[in-house]
Amino acid sequence: DFVAGAGWGIVDATGRPKAAYWYLKRAWAPRGLHLTDEGLDGLAIHVVNDAAEALAGTVELEMLRSDGVAVDRARQAVVVPARGALTLGADAMLGYFSDSTAAYRFGPPRHEVIVARLRDANGEAISEDFHLPGGLALPAKPAAGVRVAARWDGARRVVATLESDRFLQSVSVACEGFAPDDNYFHLAPRCEKGLVFRAVDPDARGFEGRIEALNLEAPLALRASRGAQAKPQRNSTGRSTTSSPT
Repeated sequence: DFVAGAGWGIVDATGRPKAAYWYLKRAWAPRGLHLTDEGLDGLAIHVVNDAAEALAGTVELEMLRSDGVAVDRARQAVVVPARGALTLGADAMLGYFSDSTAAYRFGPPRHEVIVARLRDANGEAISEDFHLPGGLALPAKPAAGVRVAARWDGARRVVATLESDRFLQSVSVACEGFAPDDNYFHLAPRCEKGLVFRAVDPDARGFEGRIEALNLEAPLALRASRGAQAKPQRNSTGRSTTSSPT
């Protein structure tokens, strides 16, 4: 954007990334996994490798209920040629018809969220994508099962972790004077997400961030104080979290 205010840019007038930047960063990654709803043909899983070397790895598939419990799981080893791609079918991976996209309307979907994950040969997760068969308007949930923590790591860096026992939709993080290394992401249940905040304000002394998600009833506070002992802190929901400064 050239001026402050609403605009079509992926960064704002001050150079800070907007929500679209983070979604495009994941979509345009040289190695990635993407889901598409193929209607009556179910869910398609596309693995893309734009690198100059072949990619050997594993695709994982999980179908999750609203309480975060997986009702179906599958794994498949893949080899994607250099600058190539391949497509898998969710039902083919599962070995049976699941109506993964809720296209046949036999009843309410058995799952709230479908998670597909690409891991490399070392087991490192390099890409994730999510499908919500019932639509994007998920009911709001309490933050009782969400755990957050933050600690200073050096003079101008704060390391934070986020974990939830249920799916979190479109998580956004913010802290005045700090820039996160990731933002506007979905979070699968029981998968710890690490975030690094770097100070953009040279005079920044304290760290007090805010975490929100479209399906959380209330935002979460994320704090880290210099020179203090680690102690429980309470976010705006009244739940205890931990701040561990160095």
